[in-house]
Amino acid sequence: MSRLYFEDVVDVNVPHPYVFVYMVDDRDTCSPSALAPFMDIGVANDHSLLMTVFESAKPVSLTIEQWNEITRVAQEYHKETLQNDD
Repeated sequence: MSRLYFEDVVDVNVPHPYVFVYMVDDRDTCSPSALAPFMDIGVANDHSLLMTVFESAKPVSLTIEQWNEITRVAQEYHKETLQNDD
């Protein structure tokens, strides 16, 4: 079974931090950051929430529970980012 891993990223080249989303196999012993993210969650210039899916050599399959987890994390990230933008 695979699990999601979320990494907060602060980049001085963009106005807001963003979140990388990784699919990590439970059998993997390597660090998730050694893998390629399949998605990022960010805030656009107009403050809307963006979720970008990256092209991948290996298909990513998600359960409904994983989609719900991504949505929950995205909504929390969006709210916190906009609150910190003041």
